Amino acid sequence: MQRGLTRSLPLFDVLLLKDGRMLDAIVHEGDGVTILEFERTSATEGGDTGSAMQRLQSHLSGARTVAALLQAVADAVHAVTGFGRVMVYRFLPDGSGCVEAEARDAGVASFLGLHYPAADIPLQARALYLKNWLRLIPDVTYAPAPLQPLVNPTTGRMLDLSLSVLRSVSPIHREYLSNMGVAATMVISMVRHGQLWGMIACHHNQPHHVPARLRVACELFAEMASLMIDPHITAQDMGTRLAAKQKLEDLRRQLADQPDLSRALTQLRPNLLDLIPASGASLWFNGQLTSIGEGPTQEQIVDLVAWLGTREEAVFATDQLAAL
Repeated sequence: MQRGLTRSLPLFDVLLLKDGRMLDAIVHEGDGVTILEFERTSATEGGDTGSAMQRLQSHLSGARTVAALLQAVADAVHAVTGFGRVMVYRFLPDGSGCVEAEARDAGVASFLGLHYPAADIPLQARALYLKNWLRLIPDVTYAPAPLQPLVNPTTGRMLDLSLSVLRSVSPIHREYLSNMGVAATMVISMVRHGQLWGMIACHHNQPHHVPARLRVACELFAEMASLMIDPHITAQDMGTRLAAKQKLEDLRRQLADQPDLSRALTQLRPNLLDLIPASGASLWFNGQLTSIGEGPTQEQIVDLVAWLGTREEAVFATDQLAAL
């Protein structure tokens, strides 16, 4: 037996039952002991892992942007697993999540664009998602089976089930899913630079089991997609910087020919909103206010200008102005 397994290792069709059905096994090490988990399967259930991977990969061939890649991931997992709704959501710098891509059956409500607070996935759960990339709840109404014995007689401690596939989940989480109308779920991690970057979340309105072979394919697919994210993000950031640099040069030439600074930055093209992605911008210059797009009222901006004057930073930026 290979020692030091940091990830679960699947073993297919390892045991034949008296009724003719086969058992798959998942093996890993925890707390110095080898842990074997068994689940029933059949020779044809879930198909071949290699063919499932090919079906998943076929969706990624045309993705050229981050948005296209995430949509391709959602489409692929939706097509192969049979879940009614598959979402890809990304964690934002404050820990909250945003649904960036979605594939769903007809009649299933859309969650695309929704934001979720950081508390929805606590830090302890996020740490587990880095260890165990895939978690499946085939039926949120299941009755948990107690672990026997509760204390490991070899170590004298409770068994560490961090890498367990069959480990039960919090009853609060299952109630949360039920309140959403979700009867089954599967979540797969997406990791970038060793950090949890996002997740592929699958929902179904009826109990839905995903065979071990197909889960292995989905986990491998998520690892591959995770590797593809970085070059796409790098290329997108580079394109954004080059475009911004060109707009800045155009704006500089415009300013050289336009004596009215306020008009040049807000009324002509390019202007501040061409350079900075925002819904509105305001310029306070020589005691005069000029605005473009949607933003606070004139009175609110005057108050903000006075408040900014009390700060020491030459450039101040925040995404939580109301909190300040």
